[in-house]
Amino acid sequence: MLAEALEEPFLLFFVGMGKFGKSTLINSLLGRRKAEMDALPKTWKIDVFYGADNKDEVEIKYNNGLSEYLSYEEAQAMLEEEEIKREKSDDEVRKELRKQMQTLDTIEEKEELKEALEKHLLYKSPVIEARWPVQKNKVLEDFQLVDTPGLVQDLLGEMKMEVNEYYHKADGVIWLLDATKIAGEKSKEMLDKLTLAIKEVGGRTDNIIGVLNSIDLVRKSGGQDAVEKIMEEAESIFGRFFENIIPISAKEALEAVESGDKDLIESSGLSSLHDEIYRNFYLNANKVQLESKKIGVKRVLMDLEKNTAEYREKLQEDNKRRLKLKAELSKDIKKTKKEFINEIDAVLSDYRSNVEINIDNYAKEIFYQEQSRDKYIKNTIFEKKQLQQEIKRLEKEINEKLKSLGSYHQKRAVFKEFEHLNKSDITVSRLKTSLMMSTHGVYLDEDDVMSTGIGVAFAFSAIFGPIGFIVGGLASYFGLAKWILLKFKLGEIKQNLRSNLDDFVYKTKKKLRNKVMNEIKKIENKTASIRESSFAELHGPSSEYDKIIDFFESLNLAAEFDLKKRSLHETVFQDFNIQVDELVSRS
Repeated sequence: MLAEALEEPFLLFFVGMGKFGKSTLINSLLGRRKAEMDALPKTWKIDVFYGADNKDEVEIKYNNGLSEYLSYEEAQAMLEEEEIKREKSDDEVRKELRKQMQTLDTIEEKEELKEALEKHLLYKSPVIEARWPVQKNKVLEDFQLVDTPGLVQDLLGEMKMEVNEYYHKADGVIWLLDATKIAGEKSKEMLDKLTLAIKEVGGRTDNIIGVLNSIDLVRKSGGQDAVEKIMEEAESIFGRFFENIIPISAKEALEAVESGDKDLIESSGLSSLHDEIYRNFYLNANKVQLESKKIGVKRVLMDLEKNTAEYREKLQEDNKRRLKLKAELSKDIKKTKKEFINEIDAVLSDYRSNVEINIDNYAKEIFYQEQSRDKYIKNTIFEKKQLQQEIKRLEKEINEKLKSLGSYHQKRAVFKEFEHLNKSDITVSRLKTSLMMSTHGVYLDEDDVMSTGIGVAFAFSAIFGPIGFIVGGLASYFGLAKWILLKFKLGEIKQNLRSNLDDFVYKTKKKLRNKVMNEIKKIENKTASIRESSFAELHGPSSEYDKIIDFFESLNLAAEFDLKKRSLHETVFQDFNIQVDELVSRS
């Protein structure tokens, strides 16, 4: 609650765009070397230094909400190990990024590759905060000092404000700038970085004190005149961002504190910084803290609303696409079924016409084919080879269309985390297995389509029996005169042949249709499985879509949360009354 937060010591954040002496300045305010000074800023945690006499355990906070307490030595060793893991991972990811960037063409592919590598391969420490107890002094009586990651480069060299994940907790901010980079073109670069950084942390500037560090180097090179000139330029360039700008030498300040040199404390700028901190923050601590906490909570809720809004938009777009894909597949399936049925019917209709003509023209020749009646009936009258070739042609055509249908719809059915990246673009096996971009079943396997010849072989097996019966039934007449057979049995033979033709065409048509319909059903089921399973990997089952949307629409947290009109008195006592009401309700 806000009232409870106001009882905590003032959180004073130290922010800098690079290695500009943050830790050295913090140590000078702590009165001893506690913050690590000779290492690059850690981008994965914050260090909180708080006053606590007779306490030497360091609290390590994890991203799962748990904490553990370690000795100073144990904490330092553990954090060093985490940093080694991060650095090693960072080197590997950057190396892989440079390697794979050469194979990508579009900006979208490169951005998604960077995001994929950062998300799935870059080591992320579970540690988010280390709380270091320090013997109390004047500063630590009223403030907790927070060393932050600051502005760093991401994998593509773009500047990124890592502290924005923690910034909402800050009551006040000390923002360090490098005095040696104020002049010339570097001031423009600094201004751009500062503008970006302020934007990244929410745009608020009324609780920030600017500190111009390394002023001793400016003084050494140009004397007091150079210092005054640099201060004028700093005020002109950066004044709108800060309540005040204090020139300081963090290096001299730490030396002065450690040696007890009061004159050096004064000339280093440390005394001026003390005064500014107490004037801006201590004298109005409750008011500043309250406003900071309100804005911090507001920002968290706004970030939540922004993130949920972005995801909800993505979810709605994907579901709209899912339904469209489903409808398009259904339409194409219906169209394809009709086309295949018409093609099968057309082939068998032409075949029937040809065989009927053959029966009329060649049936009498059966009585003259004493050695090869069976072959004559199958090959000459029923045109076995011609039909076999025609069905093979039909099957090949259907196969190609089935493959095209399946490939087209199954490729489009895949919902991916990274739309522009394909498996072929990724050479890291760990990333391949991490990415939810499966294209399983996009291409039909050979076993999933009609195998050439199956339909034909089955179809002709249906007439072997009847043909044998016809020939066998005529055997007793072969000894008679042919003119007698032609006169009395030819009509019967023709009728039997036509009956067998009808039966053969009917069964062949049915089997071919069933075979094609089964293959189409396989494609339909496989496509639906890819579509629904890949959608579920990203968003959960599509059957839960309406519930998820209803949940997001019920949030509206940021829009309903308004603390602007609440006074300190109302905040404290409303929270107090809530606690009292809770106690009463339990009794």
